[in-house]
Amino acid sequence: MGTAFVGTLIAVLVTAVLPDGAWSPALVSSYFHGEQIVFIVLAIAVGLISGIGALTLTSSRATDEHEPAPSETAAA
Repeated sequence: MGTAFVGTLIAVLVTAVLPDGAWSPALVSSYFHGEQIVFIVLAIAVGLISGIGALTLTSSRATDEHEPAPSETAAA
């Protein structure tokens, strides 16, 4: 999902903001630098979300099963 989101943002940027035709080396360098920053920010966000998710996991192996309904025990 992150790759699709970033790809869409880049496509919008290229079609709406950046100039047509050949790009100067400075513009190419600036574009790739900005892209690297976006991917670093996304990597940090994914790492934080994964870390938070891992910290919220429990080590419980027990399951909380409810008593079967009377109709279920009569059918068995």
